[in-house]
Amino acid sequence: MDKCAILPIADLYIRVSTEEQADKGFSQRYQEEVLRRHCEVNSIQVGSVIYEDFSAKTFNRPQWTKLFKSYKVNKGNRPQVLLFTKWDRFSRNTAEAYATIRSLEALGIQPVATEQPLDITVPENQMTLAFYLTIPEVENARRSLNIKQGLRRAKKEGRCTGLAPVGYINRTTETGVKYIAPIEPCASIMKTAFEQIASKTHNITQAYIHATDNGFNKSKNCFWRAIRNPLYCGKVPIHATPHECEQYVQGTHEPIVSEILFFNVQSIINKKREQLPKRSNIEYLFPLRGFLTCKKCGEVLTGSGSQGRNKKYYYYHCHSNCKSHLRTDKLHHLFVEQLKSFKLSENYYPICLKILKRTLTEEAALKTKTTYHLTKKIDELNNKIKKARDLLLQGDIDGSDYKKIKAGSEVQINILCEKLSALQNKQRQLSKDVNTGLSLFSKLRQLYEEGDIHTKRELTRLIFPEYLVSDGKCFHASPVTGAVKRLYNKEHSFTGLFSYNLSIKKELLTQSDSLIIEQENYETLGLSQQNNVSTSEVNEVMSLINTLAKIITIQLLK
Repeated sequence: MDKCAILPIADLYIRVSTEEQADKGFSQRYQEEVLRRHCEVNSIQVGSVIYEDFSAKTFNRPQWTKLFKSYKVNKGNRPQVLLFTKWDRFSRNTAEAYATIRSLEALGIQPVATEQPLDITVPENQMTLAFYLTIPEVENARRSLNIKQGLRRAKKEGRCTGLAPVGYINRTTETGVKYIAPIEPCASIMKTAFEQIASKTHNITQAYIHATDNGFNKSKNCFWRAIRNPLYCGKVPIHATPHECEQYVQGTHEPIVSEILFFNVQSIINKKREQLPKRSNIEYLFPLRGFLTCKKCGEVLTGSGSQGRNKKYYYYHCHSNCKSHLRTDKLHHLFVEQLKSFKLSENYYPICLKILKRTLTEEAALKTKTTYHLTKKIDELNNKIKKARDLLLQGDIDGSDYKKIKAGSEVQINILCEKLSALQNKQRQLSKDVNTGLSLFSKLRQLYEEGDIHTKRELTRLIFPEYLVSDGKCFHASPVTGAVKRLYNKEHSFTGLFSYNLSIKKELLTQSDSLIIEQENYETLGLSQQNNVSTSEVNEVMSLINTLAKIITIQLLK
């Protein structure tokens, strides 16, 4: 009989993990050389050679799964021995290693480590096998613990230890210290997304669509994780452990958004019961939808997008078969240019100034009330920490409970202090806002461009009572409301108003005393019934001024 026919057959299992590739003692070439030499010395025939580049924490490895499946299916081609250099090449998980050894033995295959030979059929050798299998698992656990402790220590120092989130990039200083830095345009895109969600003009889907239109090229899940990531406000999160509670540390990197903006977004996201107004995901792209009619057939135009070669284009178009369509970007430019022509008549400056001051004063009063409640809440949280400290000293609670109460309260105090500081800054700016706001009565274009979708549609409704018609090159003459005509056309302005000159204007702009709210609109406008002005006309003008004052106030206090 041929001598080679009775030689036992062995498959060679060669495994390295990614971090071990550079180690010569674990290289695939070295392992194969050692295993083949062992087979030559012991007259063993080499069967298959399996190369694995995967961690041994589990047996869920690509090549091992494929190999073990072939052992189950091909009963006639099974080897008698499975060779590897050391037991840590076979497994670094004691429990799974024992289960796999029993499965191999059930298939008639004996696992053998050439550099750690062991006859596992001898009962006493089970202790040595347990030692060989346990040591790699202990090494893995210790290495993992050291890495986690190092990462936690780096986070406590305010460093981002992982891959930089969208809007940031990983960098290294000259001394080798790693950090993250904002990178454009993604940083601006993410900042805009936070502002849109916080102002409730966009829900998360709408903010994501707006971001993708401007260059955000990640998935929606990535966007969702990003807006929940406190790194954007300069905070590094440190997860809780059995010995330490969850905390946020001030990071060493540059924040993209403020803390108050970030936590406002989180409060909106976490309020699952709060339903934002239902609207189309792309409504903000069509502020003139519902205000335009088709030049050919007279039907109201709607809007939608069309995918081009490199980007998406948006059009106002007709429902009917006339196929009329207008590019949104060109039409919006024409509309904004048309708003340039609206200049407030100087006769109305004193009235607008008074009403704007009144509106800002009311807003300031509301913010003062909010400031009071914020200050009260901060005091309550500080008292809560003080009471917890007293309970700790008395022995009623242990140290871990006190740390949890203190950490949770301090996080809330920081958020409330940020809100309080922002409110106080706004209150200090009110005197400057009055002068700026008065000029905005004559800058409807600026109000329209900087406003949200609601502001755009409100301004359009206030100015144009009828549908707009355009051929894409210009807007056809459209009548404006009577109140707008009175305010922005000198020929139609009321007579008998307050006399107005530069000296009075200067005096009014520098006036800081509180204003008395007039009881009658006629008295406010300086009119009398003898001017042949109807009550409805006066009320329309006053209503328009009040509405514009509210829009300007919202714009100023953003």
